[in-house]
Amino acid sequence: EDTGTAERIKDGENGFVAENDYVKVAEKIAQIIDDRKMLLEVGKRAHEISHDWKKIFAEYQAVYQEEVQKIGQENQEQIEEIQVNVV
Repeated sequence: EDTGTAERIKDGENGFVAENDYVKVAEKIAQIIDDRKMLLEVGKRAHEISHDWKKIFAEYQAVYQEEVQKIGQENQEQIEEIQVNVV
């Protein structure tokens, strides 16, 4: 949860989600094996959204770059403040 990816995966719609428990994972696998039609439908929808990953990656990259620039600017301001106080 809270990974970005997890929020995009909707159980039984465009992917499969199971609790972090080997019994729950095994149950999910059995469900998928038993319902081939569902598997194919979910796979098709998953493929459709997979093309969005380039866009999603670009959005994440822009956010990270913005944050790195903020940190760099804050550090530069702190350095300048220290230099003024030393001189």
